[in-house]
Amino acid sequence: MRFFYMQGDFRNNKKNFFKLLAVFAVVLVIVACSSLFSEKKSAVFFGDSITAGNGVSVTERWSYLVAQSVGMREINEGISATVLQNTSPVLADNGRDRIARLVPEALRASPEWISGSQSETGWAHTGDRVYNLTKYSPRKIYILYGFNDLRYNGAKFSVANFENDLREILAILINQASVSPKDITIGSPPYMDPTYYSNSDFAPFNAGSIVKHQAYIQATHKIAQEYKCKWANVYQAMIDNGSNRLLQSDHIHPNIPGHSVIADSMLNAN
Repeated sequence: MRFFYMQGDFRNNKKNFFKLLAVFAVVLVIVACSSLFSEKKSAVFFGDSITAGNGVSVTERWSYLVAQSVGMREINEGISATVLQNTSPVLADNGRDRIARLVPEALRASPEWISGSQSETGWAHTGDRVYNLTKYSPRKIYILYGFNDLRYNGAKFSVANFENDLREILAILINQASVSPKDITIGSPPYMDPTYYSNSDFAPFNAGSIVKHQAYIQATHKIAQEYKCKWANVYQAMIDNGSNRLLQSDHIHPNIPGHSVIADSMLNAN
C-alpha cells in the first residue's frame, strides 16, 4: 500500500511541477511583452512654426495627429521662424544644422557642419528638453520645411541651396543615423493665402510668390524621389480641401482643420 501511495504522490508532484512551469513561462512572456511595449517607438518631426503648431494646441497640431495615428511617441522639433537651408546670412536653428547636431556620428565625421560654437556631444536643445536622435531610435521621421525658405528675403536664398541642404540632411539621417528611407516622409511647403506673399507685416518672410512656392514644391518632390523617401504634396491637399478656409486669421498658419489635412497628407504619402 505504501508503494502505491508514494507512486501516486510522485505523479501528483510531477503534474504540479509542470503546472508551475507553464505558469512561469506565461509570466516570462507577459514581462517580456510589457517591457517591449513600455519602450514606445518615436516619431520625430522637423519643421518651422507650422510643425510647432503655432495658433493651435499641442493635441491639435499635425505632428500629434500623425504620431497618434501610427501609435508612436511624438517628438516635435518644430521651431518658429526657422528655415531649412544654411545660406548666408545663416539663420539660427536652421534645419540643416539642427539635424546634424542631433546625430553625434555626423558631428564627429564633419564638425564643420555646425555654424557657430556648439557642443561636441551632438545634443540639440529644444526648450528645457534635450534630445539625441540616436538615443530615441526613431521609427519615423517627418520633414516639413520650405515654407519660410521660399518667403525669406535674403538675396542668397535659393531653391538650389535648399535642395543641396535637404540632400545633406537626408544623407546624415540615412547613412549616419541608419534611418531607412521608407521611414522618412518629406512634405511640400504648405498652402498660404497668395495675396500675403509680399505682406510687409511678415518681414523678413515677405519675398514669396506662387512661382517660388511651386519651385520649392518640386524641389521636395525631386529630392524625396532621389533618396527613395516618401513624399506628400501638402500644398495640393490643402488646395483640394478648402485652401483659405484651412488658414488662421493671419492667412499664413493652418487652423485646426488645416492641421488635420496636413496630417492626412503626410500619413498618405507615397
